[in-house]
Amino acid sequence: MGAFMTLDAREKKKSSRLQSTIYLDCNATTHTHPLALQTAREAMELCYGNPSSTHITGLHAKSFLESAREAAAVAVGAQNAEEIIFNSGATEGIQSSIFSVLFHLLRQFRETGRLDRWHILYGSTEHKAVPAAIEHWSEVLGLPVEIDAIPVDSKGILDLAFIESRLTRTALICTMAVNNETGVVQPLESVSELLASPQGQGCFWFVDGVQALGKIPIQLSNLGAHYSCFSGHKLNAPKGIGFLWVDKDAPFTPMIVGGGQERGKRSGTENLPGAAAFGRILKALNDNNDSIFMTHSQLEECRQKLISTLSRCFPTIVWNADLEHCVPTTLNFSVEGISSRELMNAFDAAGVRVSGGSACSSGKTTGSHVLSAMNLPKWRSQNAIRMSFGPANTPAEIEDACIAIEQAGEALRASCMIPTLPARADQVSEFLKHTGHGISELRASDGTRAWLVMSSDDESVLVADCDQALQELNNKLSCRGLQRTNILRLDVPQANPLPEGWHQIKTQSGTSLLLGRAPGTSPTKENISVLFAPLRECLEEVLQSKSKALGNCKMLLSCFACEPSAMTAYDFVSLHSRDSETNPPVEESSAAGPSNENNAAGNLKQKIECTKEELAQLLFHQEFTVLDVREAFESATSHLDAIMNQLLQPNRIGQSPRPADIKFRILPLSRLPQFLIERLSEPRLEKILCVCRSGQRSLQAAELLRRLSGCDAHSLKGGLADLLAPTVSLPPRSVIPIPHGK
Repeated sequence: MGAFMTLDAREKKKSSRLQSTIYLDCNATTHTHPLALQTAREAMELCYGNPSSTHITGLHAKSFLESAREAAAVAVGAQNAEEIIFNSGATEGIQSSIFSVLFHLLRQFRETGRLDRWHILYGSTEHKAVPAAIEHWSEVLGLPVEIDAIPVDSKGILDLAFIESRLTRTALICTMAVNNETGVVQPLESVSELLASPQGQGCFWFVDGVQALGKIPIQLSNLGAHYSCFSGHKLNAPKGIGFLWVDKDAPFTPMIVGGGQERGKRSGTENLPGAAAFGRILKALNDNNDSIFMTHSQLEECRQKLISTLSRCFPTIVWNADLEHCVPTTLNFSVEGISSRELMNAFDAAGVRVSGGSACSSGKTTGSHVLSAMNLPKWRSQNAIRMSFGPANTPAEIEDACIAIEQAGEALRASCMIPTLPARADQVSEFLKHTGHGISELRASDGTRAWLVMSSDDESVLVADCDQALQELNNKLSCRGLQRTNILRLDVPQANPLPEGWHQIKTQSGTSLLLGRAPGTSPTKENISVLFAPLRECLEEVLQSKSKALGNCKMLLSCFACEPSAMTAYDFVSLHSRDSETNPPVEESSAAGPSNENNAAGNLKQKIECTKEELAQLLFHQEFTVLDVREAFESATSHLDAIMNQLLQPNRIGQSPRPADIKFRILPLSRLPQFLIERLSEPRLEKILCVCRSGQRSLQAAELLRRLSGCDAHSLKGGLADLLAPTVSLPPRSVIPIPHGK
């Protein structure tokens, strides 16, 4: 597998490294190993028969399938290969196991009218599929069972005393071998001892073995469990293939019936290519001399390398699980002062793929249910990062990952995101080019918003409506060289006679600043307005809510950097009326209410978004500006101009525009309010293409630019993720016409 390189060699490689994808989200899925691909292809080309057929071609296929079954049995320590049932993956295995136990209880209930055991226990840190399946099937079957979550301690270890206290009335216990978010290894032997006691007789046990396969030894025949599920794509086999181990004495009711495949336990023609590919991986796992997997000591060495790099780059890092109780392939951590969103964006820009928790729930904004069950502080649960590699990775890949992590850390440091590692003077100077004077939105790691207003002479005001994150934001401002920042608290009443919610600040230059709620808007923190103007000229109009005066005062809405749906009808009127002679009023349909707004939003999005295929045609214009709306720390490690100049070649996406006609500008979304102020004072008719990582922030920016500055703004649909996606041979999308009147 090779060894780690020396420090000097690492520095040379770091300076010359071309960005590539470094995948550290193996707990979500893994790449399909070349050996698995080769075996799957052989199954499709050479051994394509139906395993149920009795002719020679079918018998060849059956032999291929049974060979994979035997490899699976050896890998998990099954007593007999007939205990292995191939299926589509872990979720199906979970359903089959839980349904079988519940149906067994239902039969007992029908025969006797009562249940000897009626409790179902599952670990509070289980994958969400487990409690969801328990609740679903118990409701479908109408079974009167009680469902309880087994607590865990601060290390994520199951509370064995809780299990023991309920064991005499428990029918099923569901536990994980290894947690998918933290990598915590559960004490299965201790659970096994409880179930072997007289109180445990008659209780069934399901073990989720997905994250254990290839990482810790598994001996199911000696464990005392009754069911255990495994998934191919978590160990370098294709997606859509897995297997369920069922003890010979455990009840089983098939959920899919028909042709009687898998000994009548899972009907339907078997996924032979998938099973063969998974079997090849499992054979390599069983063969200690096969070099496609790292040894346990190599995995631990890789983990220590990542730990050292992360600790050096992020001094305030906190590990969310006791590493002594975890598999070496999973790291779960939080960094104080930096949100998981910011960390993921920084890592993604540097080419490192990580996640914010389980891939099945990482798109949700709530904190990790696993870390919450461990009673960790809320900020750690909400800002957790999961970094996971696999046995099929190599030390060289981990070395590349460490280099990229250092680059991401350096970019965050240069952006004043790591207060304990102050940025160098040259870094601050470069950073302020993109986040300098004017108004910027700031966010604390807990999501609290604030606004920084900085004049050309570096006089600054930090506007916030709570003190929860003021210290954190102040540290970041000190890194920028703003040692004396005035604080304006919108939640603290002021003595000056202004309307409710409005506050006044006078700068040394004599300019007055009004902040507060725009008249007519709902009292939410997203609808804070800012006015820059001589107070004497504006105060009366503010009190009387005259929109034209507000427009002349260059009213600036902080929600420019928020969701467009947060903007109100009043926002449109006040901004567009700044010059009623040259700017026609906003149409009533644009600000009439939710019903019209929803219809218009779909059309607006359709017009604004530009696909990768349409990009070359769009950019073929005599004056075009590409706005990189990612944050500065993202742009620092992933240069948009270099990426697009490389991709805008005739052989990539069509006709290439003249490079001289395209201007690139870094404009973080947090700086969009200042950019709009510039457009209000100096309107220019130009084409603008907004680009970000996924296309969400760029669409937000393009919509607001069109609404509020009148420029021809577009958003790259799918963002850099779609632009950099490998070309896949797929047929074009077809639109099926729907007949009228139906």
